[in-house]
Amino acid sequence: MKHNRFGQARVLEQEELDILIDLLPAGAHRTVGHLLRRTSVRISEALSLRWEFISEDALLFDARITKTKKSRAIPLHPILKMELKLWKKQQLNPNPSDFVFKGRNPNSHLTRQAFDLVLREACSKMMLKGVSTHSFRRSCLTHLNNQKIPLRTIQSISGHSSLAVLEKYLEVNERDRVDAIALL
Repeated sequence: MKHNRFGQARVLEQEELDILIDLLPAGAHRTVGHLLRRTSVRISEALSLRWEFISEDALLFDARITKTKKSRAIPLHPILKMELKLWKKQQLNPNPSDFVFKGRNPNSHLTRQAFDLVLREACSKMMLKGVSTHSFRRSCLTHLNNQKIPLRTIQSISGHSSLAVLEKYLEVNERDRVDAIALL
């Protein structure tokens, strides 16, 4: 578990993620939470997203904003699609080149630190420890793995360079270990 920025971010259950997102301030922060919850992208990728990279059915994370410097498209989840449409309406016809989540300066995006601050406040209301922005990523990927989605499919969504790196993100819970032993 993560403590003082050391260790791995806590993996949250789907219900915990939903409650946590509802505790984020409405608007940009809550929409970022939905984006992280439904895509498994890194916080830097989410905040660097521009309207021109959102289509009716997918989000494109351009190579310029990904850690691996490789573009990847992620299918658009229906809930996220709705949240992004609502957010776009509030933006009053943004330009395609605008950041989806503008910062204080119109030419910049919301900062990781700004999102992290409101995330910490929401976590304290839930008395959650060990949660960071990376918890969304680890939780999403672990959930997909628990649903028996093939690792190569998960890797294509997460953008990890190798399966070995991806596997470090996946939490194995005690129930799965007990069930595995029961099969012997």
